Amino acid sequence: MFIDIVRFTRYGDNAALKEAVRALENTISDVLESLEWDIEDQDNDAVMLPTGDGYGIGFAADIPDGHVLSYAAEISNKLKERGFPVRIGINTGPCFVYKDLNGRLNLTGWGIVDAERSMSCGEKDHIICTAAFAEPYNLSKSDRSIHDIGVYKIKGRSLHLYNYYSEEFGNNAAPQQNKVHKRRKKTVRKSGKKKARKKPRKG
Repeated sequence: MFIDIVRFTRYGDNAALKEAVRALENTISDVLESLEWDIEDQDNDAVMLPTGDGYGIGFAADIPDGHVLSYAAEISNKLKERGFPVRIGINTGPCFVYKDLNGRLNLTGWGIVDAERSMSCGEKDHIICTAAFAEPYNLSKSDRSIHDIGVYKIKGRSLHLYNYYSEEFGNNAAPQQNKVHKRRKKTVRKSGKKKARKKPRKG
């Protein structure tokens, strides 16, 4: 999962920026209260990757996809109520945990990269899922809140995306940035008139 605060720079001064970041961190901590993360030398439920105006979150494989979607909807709604709308991207894929130069647990791999790229297509209150996440989940649960919105291209990589929303959460408008629009084929209309045959000339 990848989360960022929409139009973060509009908050302007340092006090407003700090308030937005504090609201984000407190909300994530509250929603994921039952999970353990960033604890060294043991298996974690999640790994947190702060980005300044957001978070990348890698969940353990045994955390159900339905829980991940519930976390996303709850985080989105709580921050919306506090006046700090976010956009969220969700993907399933390989993530590798390692210690960075500060000695903290960090993430890399297509799992988190495509979560960030799907998020970057979204706008205010969007929860955007990749096909890698949405399609297997839909086959098992048939969740009507997951809506196919087609193919998007981000940094040269095409991703088939789904929009997660209902009347209670999310944004039901399909995002337009990075959308791949199908080109319409040109059709050549044939004239109904038959061409007159030329009569052979006598020599």
